[in-house]
Amino acid sequence: MENDLFDKPLKIDNRPMWLIVIDHTARYQLIAGFLVICIILFRLAPPPGLSLNGYHAVILFGATIFLWVSGLLPIAVTALLSMVMLPLLGIMEAKKTYALFGNEAVFFILGAFILAAAMTADFPPGWPVRCSPASARPRPGWRQRFFYCRLFFPLS
Repeated sequence: MENDLFDKPLKIDNRPMWLIVIDHTARYQLIAGFLVICIILFRLAPPPGLSLNGYHAVILFGATIFLWVSGLLPIAVTALLSMVMLPLLGIMEAKKTYALFGNEAVFFILGAFILAAAMTADFPPGWPVRCSPASARPRPGWRQRFFYCRLFFPLS
């Protein structure tokens, strides 16, 4: 097994150092350039017939679409960043911005997804079968029993 490590020759990068640095920092350079373009667009006057807040919102959501498509930032970070930037840039009040996400159905579905993620992460596949009394398989560990009890018998 040790011979497998030495069978492959070591690849040496013969490019100049400045080219290696540019190659390894290309993603950060794109983000910095995109940020500069957004700042320049924010400083421009809005087109006639469009309010300043509307113009800034169009720029922000255009930037969000670009970040989603390009993948420069993870999708979750981009989504949260766009939601947080609305009040930070003065486009909309924070209370009004976050009230748009406060529908009861949204939180119900979000809670269902959180429970589903916790159930699939903590329990092995087929846990209802293994937890049934008729099953001869081993019982779940203390963490699974604790989570199962907390799920059906909440403390508060």
